[in-house]
Amino acid sequence: CASPPAMRPPSRCNSTGGWNDVPASWELTAVARHWREVYGAELIAVGSDQLEFQIRHKPADHAAAVHAMKELFAFAPDGWRLDRAELEQAAADLQRAETWAFWWD
Repeated sequence: CASPPAMRPPSRCNSTGGWNDVPASWELTAVARHWREVYGAELIAVGSDQLEFQIRHKPADHAAAVHAMKELFAFAPDGWRLDRAELEQAAADLQRAETWAFWWD
């Protein structure tokens, strides 16, 4: 089964957001643009309460990965329960990740 082509972040997300703790449309759009600029992130999947990005420019080092992980956690905290040790491990995993997936309850 072929993967769908990457989607550019829209000028505005059509989703209204705000359900199941999904961020508002303007937040989704701003984050997608920021991650495209910083990480070369391409939106590859969209669901009612899920997003997935392909990452072309992974964080360069562990400190950058910790910073990115904090951004990811702020964007979608439902996916993680982070104490310091878990943050360190999640950041290490993030440096190897090809995609970033998010979901909201």
